[in-house]
Amino acid sequence: MKKYLSLAVMFVFFGSCGVSFGGSLEDSALPELPSMKEIKEKLPAKAQTARVYMNIWPNEFSKRFSIDDAFLNIRLSGRTVFDDRIDFSGTVESDYLYGQIRRHSFNNQLQFNAGYTSLRIRKWGNNYTVSGTTGFNNEPTQHVNITLYGSGINDRLRINAPGMYLNASKYTISGNFDPDKYSTKLVASLGVIIVAIQLKLDEPEEPAEK
Repeated sequence: MKKYLSLAVMFVFFGSCGVSFGGSLEDSALPELPSMKEIKEKLPAKAQTARVYMNIWPNEFSKRFSIDDAFLNIRLSGRTVFDDRIDFSGTVESDYLYGQIRRHSFNNQLQFNAGYTSLRIRKWGNNYTVSGTTGFNNEPTQHVNITLYGSGINDRLRINAPGMYLNASKYTISGNFDPDKYSTKLVASLGVIIVAIQLKLDEPEEPAEK
């Protein structure tokens, strides 16, 4: 008796779920689930950003400095030559990078050169405009026009450009950038430019009084 009651309950349950026992298996098959590719295509796109945390190690007595970012694999060092030039070298993503920043004597603007990369740094108020073209090894040429916003306090600088946000103090540069829009070598170069500005390379030394 219990056996017949159990069968009756099962028929009632499956009937309420819409499962027909009179048709074939194909008639009662579950709907086809979407593939993983279809699911990923429907998901909202996630912005790709790379974290920046550069350490700056300035030595005002020897007029030398070093920059490193373990996450981005940046290791650069430089020194001030006379009072109008900085030479630097090191590695970025295991590629060797070297160059210099010079101050033009006629307008005190800075010129950054590294390989086929040429950037001009112009000051206006507490701010700086970095413009020019990049031509690092194995990377396409890119036009650059980025503003460094200065607060006038403690050599702090800020970049707030599409795809890049950086905050710089005397000892650190932190923030993030879009690696599809900017290369790590450009970010490292901006680090050297920031150090040059903090070292007052764009301000010639006053002649000593006799």
